Amino acid sequence: MITALSIAITVLALAAALWALIKLIADRPVDLRRVSDKALFGVLALTEALTIVQAFAGFMLLLTSDREVSALTLVLYLIGVPFIIPIATWWALGDRSRAGAGVLTVGLVAVPVMVLRMHELWSAGV
Repeated sequence: MITALSIAITVLALAAALWALIKLIADRPVDLRRVSDKALFGVLALTEALTIVQAFAGFMLLLTSDREVSALTLVLYLIGVPFIIPIATWWALGDRSRAGAGVLTVGLVAVPVMVLRMHELWSAGV
């Protein structure tokens, strides 16, 4: 795995999670008509793009490496992580209560956890 990319994903996801948590506490739904929420979605889009790059890089590393890793588990993580942010975002936009911001917060916290797990899987194959 590419460490710098993982760090960038983690920092962006946790920053966006804090942002969503503040919206949850303030009882303000996610609304693209607000300038602050448009900025949040910019951060989400960048984080999502980085997770996709991480997935492609992970697949290439897995195919070209001779490490003995649990390939199926790693592939499932590589496929699954890029789906978290779009699903959580879709839910947050559809749910006009504070639960939408809560789902977005949980999804954004799950991304760094799964990225860390991918690193553990990759490092185990050294």
